Amino acid sequence: MTNTPTSRNFGPAPLRLRLIAAAALVCLLAHGASAQDNDDDGVLPVSGGASSGSEPDTSSGNGGSGHQAVSASDAVLVAGDVLDETDPTAARIEFATTPGTTELISGAPAEVAAFVADPPGIAGSAGEAGPSLQGSGLVYLHEGIQARFVAAVFAQQSVALLVLDQDGDSLKDELAGSTQPELVIPLGAAAPIDLQKLAAITTKYADELPGYHATVVFVSAYAGELRVAGVRAHTDGGPIEVIAR
Repeated sequence: MTNTPTSRNFGPAPLRLRLIAAAALVCLLAHGASAQDNDDDGVLPVSGGASSGSEPDTSSGNGGSGHQAVSASDAVLVAGDVLDETDPTAARIEFATTPGTTELISGAPAEVAAFVADPPGIAGSAGEAGPSLQGSGLVYLHEGIQARFVAAVFAQQSVALLVLDQDGDSLKDELAGSTQPELVIPLGAAAPIDLQKLAAITTKYADELPGYHATVVFVSAYAGELRVAGVRAHTDGGPIEVIAR
């Protein structure tokens, strides 16, 4: 059985922790208001045009030469291999670029990639707004790239939690419920999360909370199975950690 994170403190969290929690909560809910479920079927709406039946464009060059004509702002570059199509019962990362391309290029160098995948690889699908990816790894928010954390398309229910804690435990352990975070805030229905906003609001509090991170956790239920995914931003900056599969 999958456990969701719980707080180790039953009393008030430190004031500085409450401040960043409140700021992050307001930011995330303000963005998610445009993606609420407006019917009673218990399934959250599809967003971004991605579908599990779409074939990803995973063209890549040999020896790196195939990437010379494509910059990080022209397409979604992935350092890793696309091994499968996305699963509609799992959360995903949706990308969009300023030119509005749907191109996904795998096998890119890590230094220019928007997503650096952990082995063995990722799942990917094309969409009208841009490609979607599932897997674990790091999202780099290069100029011209937009990214969102989106809950499972097929789910009886999906809820979100905001976890605030000091760095140290891995994202994998946090999602498994084997850690004791300082603060956990329920966010309600799992609306899409803008990763740029998550990173910006987290790094804004680098002075007040050095060495901390904010994790948004999506827990979804489908056919009696719980799926847990999450994205993590650090007050000290750096890429966004992702586990969405």
